[in-house]
Amino acid sequence: MRVNDKRLGILHYLFLFSIVVYIVGYTLLYDKAYLLTEAPLPSFRLSLRRADAPQPLADLDYCLQTQPSVNGFPKYTTCGGF
Repeated sequence: MRVNDKRLGILHYLFLFSIVVYIVGYTLLYDKAYLLTEAPLPSFRLSLRRADAPQPLADLDYCLQTQPSVNGFPKYTTCGGF
C-alpha cells in the first residue's frame, strides 16, 4: 500500500527522526545510560563440616585415579600433600 500524501510522509519521517534523536542524542550522549552501574551487594557462603571425622586428601575419589605420563614425564597431583 502506498500513501501519496506528503503530510503523512513528513509526519512519518518526523517520528522516525525523533526516535533516533532520542536514542542517540539523549540516552547515549547526554544521559550516558550505558555507563550506569550499581554497587554490588555483599554476600557470603557458609558451609558446615563435621569436625570429628575429617576425610584425608589421599582418600578422595579423584586422588585415587592413576596418573598417566605426558611426553615421558610423570603427571603429578597435589592430593595427599602439597
